[in-house]
Amino acid sequence: MNEQARLQEKLTNTQSELREAILAPLSYARAVFTTVIQVGLEDLFLAVDPFDVVIVDEVSMLPIGHLLFLASIPTEKIVLAGDFKQLSPIAVSNHVHVHKWIKQDIFAWLYIHHNQGEHERMTMLSLQYRMHPAICRIISETFYFGKLEAHVSTHDNRLASHPPEREYTVYLQICPLHLIGLYVKRPRPGRAITFEMEMLL
Repeated sequence: MNEQARLQEKLTNTQSELREAILAPLSYARAVFTTVIQVGLEDLFLAVDPFDVVIVDEVSMLPIGHLLFLASIPTEKIVLAGDFKQLSPIAVSNHVHVHKWIKQDIFAWLYIHHNQGEHERMTMLSLQYRMHPAICRIISETFYFGKLEAHVSTHDNRLASHPPEREYTVYLQICPLHLIGLYVKRPRPGRAITFEMEMLL
């Protein structure tokens, strides 16, 4: 046996051992966390008892073809979670089939983008816990049809509670449906950080 054949046999044996090592816990696990790509690459997920539920997060980045495959796996239901205003799947080609099957997400297919986030099988989470209400209002009115609200716990959020290590002046210009630009400028030594937001109407 030559060296190449010996290495190929060793690789095959190692892959077989790895498969068995993964298959054992996969067969009795009550919940499995993985990536969409891994499910498509490995037939291990189809070699065990069927899954009753599949939950998919960040679904706005998932091409329709991947989603249809995932929907064929569960015996009961599939739950899709994601932001219908985030980026859709990215592809370089402008071919009509690429646009239909790769560049579009499930929200576009269901016309949720055009129906102000309304669909009989969708629930929009309208309460956020991160942004100050003043910032949330800009985001809500620009992207979420005025439906996004800030939780009361965000009302006291202040940048002053997290002083920057360096001083910068930040100019943020926002126009409806378009982020115009973010500009950062070093101020003179000793100046405090300043945020200036301008709504371009």
